[in-house]
Amino acid sequence: MTKPSLTPAQLSTLAAEMRAHGITELDLRLPGGDRIRLKAPAPAAPVATAAVPPATSTPPAPSAQTIAAPGPGRLMFTHPARTQPAACPGDRVAPGDIVAWLAVESLISPVTAPAAGTLGAALAEEGALLGYGSPVFALVPEAAPTGPNQMS
Repeated sequence: MTKPSLTPAQLSTLAAEMRAHGITELDLRLPGGDRIRLKAPAPAAPVATAAVPPATSTPPAPSAQTIAAPGPGRLMFTHPARTQPAACPGDRVAPGDIVAWLAVESLISPVTAPAAGTLGAALAEEGALLGYGSPVFALVPEAAPTGPNQMS
């Protein structure tokens, strides 16, 4: 009999992480050719995130949005080929501007701003392992211009 490649405790941890991030199916191919496929029923309600923005002296604007991770990976604020972070809290960003990166092994993917605005506090720490939709930064969107015929 061959030794299983993952222990029951490791499988339980994987299942818990899947539930925490709303993942319903996971197909793993392990070194040595082993394959593990986990399936779970879809959650009945959206999964709440555990990340809480750091306390600040001023409350966040009610219209603040969140810049979310477009997929899983380890969060990097500075690309390995650069010396400066992509963006810092307080920076103005345009839609599509890179604010961070996610690394999965040697693949590095950008995290981009969904709208124009001012970058708020980081909602995850450098090096954190994030899942799809995990909050990365707060974003205070630019106010829509108001004209004389528009109501405030």
